[in-house]
Amino acid sequence: MHEAWALFASHVHWMGWNLILAFVPLAIGARLFRAGTRRTVGWWLGFALFVAFLPNAPYVMSDLVHLPADARAASSMKVVLLGLLPLYACYILAGLQAYVLSLGLLRKYMRTTGSRRFLVAVDVVAAFCTAVGVFLGRVDRVNSWDPLLHPEKMWSAVFSLPRHLPLILVTTSVILIAAMVVWIADLFALRVGRWLVSRLSANP
Repeated sequence: MHEAWALFASHVHWMGWNLILAFVPLAIGARLFRAGTRRTVGWWLGFALFVAFLPNAPYVMSDLVHLPADARAASSMKVVLLGLLPLYACYILAGLQAYVLSLGLLRKYMRTTGSRRFLVAVDVVAAFCTAVGVFLGRVDRVNSWDPLLHPEKMWSAVFSLPRHLPLILVTTSVILIAAMVVWIADLFALRVGRWLVSRLSANP
């Protein structure tokens, strides 16, 4: 129990902060993508913030780079299997869930505005843009607020992107696949939940 608490305490700060950033686009999207919302200048500024913060959600997958060192530092294989791996799994799942839900709000909004035919394109473009954001964050240590606070750092990192296009395309594929898996799992869980509710209602 003491080892599990020590493991949690050593990771809660950076994991917690990254998850807060991961859920920022979901909070923005909940405000932005409501039915009947007019696309004013303020709306487009909010959309820019949504796009800027969206990469923080799948970014959590890149934190797997810390797992080997954490595993080596663990006191036993039991701590790794029962503490470290579940902690990382929950952390990554939460970030991916924030990404799927954020895009889900955008997709729902697009359906209400008659833009259904662009849904697949939006999924691909969103995955590519977030892959670029993940790369900039992991490799060049660029933050979502750097375009405003440190534009010179941002542009320097952006100009280096063409050299890393293959890696960005691989990351795009990983994000698309991971998001699809979470989305399918959500649909399955939802249908199972509805089935259970209907069974319980039919047999009081």
